[in-house]
Amino acid sequence: MTNNLTLVTALFDLGRGEEDNGLADYQRRPFEDYLTAFDEILKLEAPLSIYLPPELEAYVWERRERTMTTVIVHPLEELQERFAFFKQVQSIRLKPEWRHRAGWLAESPQANLSYYNPLVMSKMAMLNDQQLINPFSTEHFLWIDAGLSRTCGAYLGQKNWLERVSSTLEKFLFICFPYIGGQEVHGYNRAELARLSGTDYIRRVARGGLFGGSRESISKANAMYWRLMEISLEKGEMGTEESIFSAMSYLEPTMFDRFEIENNGLIGPFFEALQRGPVPLVRTRLVIPAAPIRKHAESNVKLLPSTSTICRPRDVDNLSTAIYILTFNQPQQLKLIVQSWKQQANFFEQATVHVIDNSTDIDALEANRLFCEKEGLKHQAQGNLGICGGRQLAAELFESSVHDYMFFLEDDMLLATPDMPPCKSGFVRWIDGLYGKLLRLMEVEKFDFLKLSFSEVYGTNSEQWSWYNVPQELRCQLWPEQSELPKYGFARSIPPVRFERLGVFEGLSFASGDVYYSNWPQVVSREGNRKMFLNTKWAHPHEQTWMSHLFQETRAGRLRPGVLLASVIDHRREYYYGPNERVES
Repeated sequence: MTNNLTLVTALFDLGRGEEDNGLADYQRRPFEDYLTAFDEILKLEAPLSIYLPPELEAYVWERRERTMTTVIVHPLEELQERFAFFKQVQSIRLKPEWRHRAGWLAESPQANLSYYNPLVMSKMAMLNDQQLINPFSTEHFLWIDAGLSRTCGAYLGQKNWLERVSSTLEKFLFICFPYIGGQEVHGYNRAELARLSGTDYIRRVARGGLFGGSRESISKANAMYWRLMEISLEKGEMGTEESIFSAMSYLEPTMFDRFEIENNGLIGPFFEALQRGPVPLVRTRLVIPAAPIRKHAESNVKLLPSTSTICRPRDVDNLSTAIYILTFNQPQQLKLIVQSWKQQANFFEQATVHVIDNSTDIDALEANRLFCEKEGLKHQAQGNLGICGGRQLAAELFESSVHDYMFFLEDDMLLATPDMPPCKSGFVRWIDGLYGKLLRLMEVEKFDFLKLSFSEVYGTNSEQWSWYNVPQELRCQLWPEQSELPKYGFARSIPPVRFERLGVFEGLSFASGDVYYSNWPQVVSREGNRKMFLNTKWAHPHEQTWMSHLFQETRAGRLRPGVLLASVIDHRREYYYGPNERVES
């Protein structure tokens, strides 16, 4: 058995073989046909993770060894809760204008079987869940449809393909076929899908029967998939999982390898290529002018052909942002921060705003909920998570969202006004067009996070506040002349921040270097969010812990922070809660 690859599959009876289910005759298939095909999957000599209903569990154990099999059991009906967009899918599939986009669509499974799209659209989540759990400690994961042997049965029984396929999964692999003509792609309006994909026309479709990659590539693909799914369904656009896969292959071509098949969509040629030897993958390389191209290491993958793209900043109008506001027990303070940030254009017009409500007072919770409903904000109430617990939730929500950048604000972090004098460090408090300038700066400088205020309550970003929180061994190493902490309170002086660069962008001054993390407002990229809050997690995080950890990541060259040479934040609390109510995490 291969020991570096886990296969993931699922089998549920969706009612495709039932009479009067609205399907065209050629679309009806008895469930027994799927069971017969599923038997071939169960014979594969590889670790296998299977999602299925309770009534099929015994069927699997009669045919598989437990040492190489994990079964995830849940009734089909649980998809109503497990699949976050279940209600949206039902609404779209029943709309006459959607069903009549193509002659075949009204008689298709996705239009007539309530669980069809929720199930096929959940494949990516199932694959990602298994790479997170990693029950067999493998590096690569491959989704394989339970019914794939209906068209590829002769290939699945061939020797060595399981060992050889891992070499094609260095990145995330899609198998694609040409798809030209028509006004839709599996029900998704073709022009809208092209816009979602950032291309002029959709010329290919990525298959959903066989796909996968390394653990890291699956994690990134999963985040992108759900971003695009949410955008699509909110617009009332729906195809199948293959529509979203196709968009992904266009939108971020450097993330995905492709194997091209013929326009009949049959996956068999991929298995044939595995038997012949090196597999001809289409790979897009990201090339920055004048930078050397690293030669690819020897492997079973033959990189033919290869394309190149130049890395350019994205247009701000095409960027999606989220704002996460943490609030607690004082609805008037929440109203105050919202009113404050509306001083600057686009923050609330362009961003999706989430209110993470830690309130323990029932009346405050209800007042905040009603305010969010009135203002069009998303109300998130999961109990009193504390300040850092709420910050961690924001990171988790951002990772699973559609957004490119996030802002995090506590409800006393207001936006400064144009008439305010310079901060205690001498920097300006107001910058016209702040929203667009921040995003363009993030795109150009590739910061993982950018702090929005040089001056803070307890100090300024010219002082290295991480000095208080790093391990003593590191403190002695980096600051041998200031290696001892004061016994009480703050030190009279602490080491300065080591800046590597000062710059100006569109009139916005900034600095980069060993910028310390704090819970003060910042704009964070998707990659930065993963590095800061997801790659390493603490059960009960504290600001000091993050400050120490992220300083060390910055010193190691794995994190790129920046700070404005401006102080656009007005730290102001006008509505107070008791100090004994404060919770960190």
